[in-house]
Order: sequence, then structure tokens, then C-alpha cells
Amino acid sequence: MALWISISSKASALLVAILAVCYVAFLNDSVIEQVDNFLTKLQDWEDSLNNHIYLHNNYAPVSDEHRAVPAKVVEGALPEGLNGLFVRNGPNPNPKHKWDKGYHWFDGHGHLHNVRIKSGEALYSNQYVPTPRYQVELQKGKEYFLRIGEIRGILGLIKAVLLEPKRQALHDTPPLQVGMANTQTIMTREHKFYAVHETSLPYEIELDQDGSIVKGIGYETFGGILDYAVSSHPKVDPQNGNFLFHSYTAEPNAVKKDGNYKVGEYNLRDGKLESYFGIRTDDGHTSFAHDLMFTKNWFVVYDNSVHFNFKAMIADGTFFTWTKQHTLKLGLAPRHNRHKANATDDDVIWFDVGTPHVIIHPLNAWEEDDGTVVMWSPTGDYFDVNIDKGNNKYYMAEYRMNPTTGEVKKTVIDDRWNVEFPRIRPDFIGRFGRFGTATIMEPKLGGDALFKGFVVYDMLERKTHRTVLYRDGDVGGEAVVIPKPGTAESHEFYIGTMIRNVREEKSYFVLYDGETGELTTRVELPHRVPYGFHCEWVSDEQLQGHVAYHAGRKNTDK
Repeated sequence: MALWISISSKASALLVAILAVCYVAFLNDSVIEQVDNFLTKLQDWEDSLNNHIYLHNNYAPVSDEHRAVPAKVVEGALPEGLNGLFVRNGPNPNPKHKWDKGYHWFDGHGHLHNVRIKSGEALYSNQYVPTPRYQVELQKGKEYFLRIGEIRGILGLIKAVLLEPKRQALHDTPPLQVGMANTQTIMTREHKFYAVHETSLPYEIELDQDGSIVKGIGYETFGGILDYAVSSHPKVDPQNGNFLFHSYTAEPNAVKKDGNYKVGEYNLRDGKLESYFGIRTDDGHTSFAHDLMFTKNWFVVYDNSVHFNFKAMIADGTFFTWTKQHTLKLGLAPRHNRHKANATDDDVIWFDVGTPHVIIHPLNAWEEDDGTVVMWSPTGDYFDVNIDKGNNKYYMAEYRMNPTTGEVKKTVIDDRWNVEFPRIRPDFIGRFGRFGTATIMEPKLGGDALFKGFVVYDMLERKTHRTVLYRDGDVGGEAVVIPKPGTAESHEFYIGTMIRNVREEKSYFVLYDGETGELTTRVELPHRVPYGFHCEWVSDEQLQGHVAYHAGRKNTDK
């Protein structure tokens, strides 16, 4: 059935759209697509797409996938004994599909750009994360499911409320299993490798020895336990291997059942849920709580001064807005409770910092001998959700929380650099480690998550230890802390990142020595790597364990 509708005004168009959608529940996939196409034409995204910063230049997605292509070391050498896999996740809308819908940078399919390092040589792979969403859209040859960029105005609301649930039901992709898996990756102690995305469950992937993707396994539910999204930044406790996670939501049913946030801890080794409980805010708002930190005894959560704003979402597609009348609050939620099986919202200890701030990615947290919980984090005094405007600035700050007295103290460590994406050696997360890093943002470069260097911080002396700026023309992504082989101290690491040299128009993987700040290695990648989101280092031991784990699963299945 074709929809040929002549409209003479915006009002009549809206009326016809509403009437058309009323029939969707009784129609098939083909008609749903026609209704969706009609609404998309009314929204008219042509100018937006033609001028969208995140669809052009080095934000532009790549068309082709490659597996294990040799990459040439053009400067220095790969360190002796350093073997493993560098993984960069990020959004990549399929360039082979027709683009006519509204787009947000967070909308693209997950796409891994991997550098496998082994015995002084490097292999490069780039592949889509093969989620059910990607597979459906690949088969249809078009962008099919709802995108963040479409949710604007009454037409966007119609798509979200009436069309999207029907699409998900038709393709057996429930709300928590229809995400893009495009933000981060994480390898667990039990050899499971996940790609994660803010509004979904973790998507499990099998990797090959050469660092490429073998196949997608599916969404993780921990045996049907997970009933709330898992954010883009779950953690693995290096002390016991447990998987710690959280998320936040403004979805009415989830808020009613569990609250605005939910945190959990899962023992993958024993298949046991250690804790899983919801947290409610004082007035029912949902704040942008993108990341999670933890210590030996606590989840460290935060209630930012950036809140979900339904009216702004409908007006112009802005989901979160700066709420200066709401001060930053930090919460300590118990990981373990001796008196009952599971902690609850009532067990959370809240600390009001007293001034409005935003925290996106914390560096680390730990407990001191007297029970004081210390957290270091880049902190902003304002937040503009239109991240490409370059209005956001973050400085490194320290927060000291006393669970006994309820006192909290915030100290600015260094505000000379605009820093984000902080990292520490993974074996020190959740406990004190003297040295950590953060990457220096450069908004003038035009867009978000573009960096010009990194800072090394000394958390014992509570100061900046070293600042390293990249060479002229180099634009970096997230800088990952990679432990030096055979070492155990917090300062013994390399910094690894992917670089785009805008003058040469070439992509590189580079290593810096974290102890000296000197460039160690520069590897020219055989294909362009677009700017993206988060990176992870998978050690050779972890990768070998992962490959063996999947080989064992295949033998068991025979």
C-alpha cells in the first residue's frame, strides 16, 4: 500500500500523521516502514545531514571491513614483550545505506578498530559489532530502527511511542536488546568480551587470535536476571574478578519499579548475583550518570547537575540540560551488607558537594585506613549537551567523603588543562594507585572527543606530574594506560591511542612511555580510522584465555 498524501499546512500534516499511526498496530512491517518514511519526510532532515559535523571529515564513517591487515611501524619499535590487543569502539552508520533520518553522533552501529600486537609486529582489523539491530538493517539495506537524532518534536515522539515498539516486537529485539553496542568494550576475568552501549545490555563477542571478530554471541542477561540497562562503563574488580555495573533511566515503568538508577555486582566465576538494587533521587529526576566507580566496600555513584528534560527533548532533541539549582551529590552504595541479602536505596549515604557540577568519567576511587573514601575525577562547572560547540571544560578534582560524619570536601587539583577520559592501570582500579592519567581536550579542533595530549597525575602528592602534548597535526582519541610487561607499580605503563594526523591525512597507533613522556612507537594504519569513543587494552594472557574459552564452548556444544 502506497501513501500518497497531499498536505497544505503543517497542522493538517500533523493530523494526518497521527491518524495514520493509529492503524500501525494492525499493519505489517511494510506499512510501518511507509508510515515511518512519511513522518521522516515531514521532519525534513536534509540540511541537517548535509552539514552534520559527525558525518563528515574524519568523523565520516568507513565503508569497508578488514581483517588482520599488516600495519607498518614507521617510528621507534614495539616494546619487547608487549603483546596484546588495542580495541577502539565507536559509532559507524553504514555509508551504503540511504541517510534520510535525523542523526546524533551516538546513533551509529558499533564498529571496532583493533590493533593486534604480537612479537614486535602489528595487525589491523575493523569490523561492525554484529548486533541484531545491525543484522536487521543490513538485510533491509537501510537505517530502520529509531535513532536518537529522530526524537525531536511531536513527530519524533510518535515514532518513539507508537512505531518503535511495534518494530522491536516484529523483529524480536526487545528494548534492552536493540542497542548499537558502540561505546566501550570490556574483557571479564572469566574470558567474556562485551561491547557496551548506554541503553542496552552488554553484547558478547567472540574474538580471534589475530584480534578480529569471529562472531556475535548475543546479549548478556546473566540467566535472565538483568531487567535494567547496563551503562557504557561497567567495571571488573581486579581483586576478585567480579563484574560491577549500573545504569540510569527516565523510562516511567523502570523508574516506578526500581528507581532512576540501578547498581549491581555479579560473580561470573560462580554465576552468583552479589547485589542488584535500585536508587531513587530525592525529587524523582534522572541525572546524567554515565559512569561508575567503586572501592573495596562501596559503589561510588553520582547525581549530577545535568538532568533529563522531557520538554527540551521534544522541543529540539536535547535530552539533558544543565540544572544549576541542583548541586552535585555523591553517593556511597554498599557492595556488601552483613545484615540482609541485598542492599537497598535506604543504605546509600549521600554527600552534597554544595555547588553545581558535572562528572562524566571518574579516574579512580579508594578507601583510606580511617574509612574515608577518596575519588579523583575530571569535573565541570557547566555542561552543554551540544558537545560539538566546545563549551565544556573539565579540571581534575579530588573528593573526600567520610561515611561516618557525612562530610565531603572537594579540592581542585589542576585547572590549567581541559581534561577528560581519565585512566589508571587496570590492576589499581578501586584501590589506591599513585599515578593516573587524563587526556587533554581541544574543542577548537571542531567536535567532541578530540585530544591534543595527556596529563599524568600524582595522587600521593596531589598534583600534576607530567604533561605531554602530541606533535603538530596529531589529533588523538582516548589514551589508554597499558601496563608494562612484568611490572606491578602504578607508574610503570605505556600510553596507547589512535591518532589522526590532519596534515598527512593518515591514521596511526602510537605508544608513549608513561614514565618519561617520550614517544616509543608510531604505527601507520593501513586504513582510515574515524574519530570515535572509548578504547581498551586486552593483554595477551586475556586474549589467549578468551580464545581457549570459546574453543572449549565449541567442544562442549558438539
